[in-house]
Amino acid sequence: GDDRDSDGYYDIYAQRVDGTGAALWQENGIPISTADYTQYYPRIVSDEADGAIIVWSDYRKGQYDVYAQRVTGDGDTLWAANGAPVDTSQGDQYMAEAVSDGAGGAYIVWTDTRNGNGDIFARRIDGSGNLVWGPDPVAVCLVAAWPYDICIAASPGGGACVAWYDEREGYSNVYVQKLEPDGYSYWLPDGINI
Repeated sequence: GDDRDSDGYYDIYAQRVDGTGAALWQENGIPISTADYTQYYPRIVSDEADGAIIVWSDYRKGQYDVYAQRVTGDGDTLWAANGAPVDTSQGDQYMAEAVSDGAGGAYIVWTDTRNGNGDIFARRIDGSGNLVWGPDPVAVCLVAAWPYDICIAASPGGGACVAWYDEREGYSNVYVQKLEPDGYSYWLPDGINI
């Protein structure tokens, strides 16, 4: 987050640097989201087309939601001004992580409190900023065990693998879930204990 306008709220800016560390975009970076209230916890992944996709948690609607923006290698934003909404459901959506889908979009996962506890949900966004899997996100894990350290990686052959810790058995274990490109959860509901 960046509080350069001194309004007490953080915004998201980005800068591209070359191999020597020289800035390639405008001085002090380009605005990704300067919407009202706080935007924080940005994560950036390649769009595999000389640009990037940035995801973050955003408080513009009075709760934390997940937004995303695609930016070209020249510093042009491609999606909605101040970011495309990924999920704005009831409750908070935060701590988003992303990985390229290999086609200009991304798979995005986050912690979600819509059910009153910490769950994990996911969405795929395409290169044009459209949500691919329909109107609702995919549930990755609905066990009331407050997952943490969620990470996501591309899966060979397409899709993504999500890994996290939770304490559903009374102590911390690592769980994984595979998401297919169409949003289908490949393994057991709520993940596999590894």
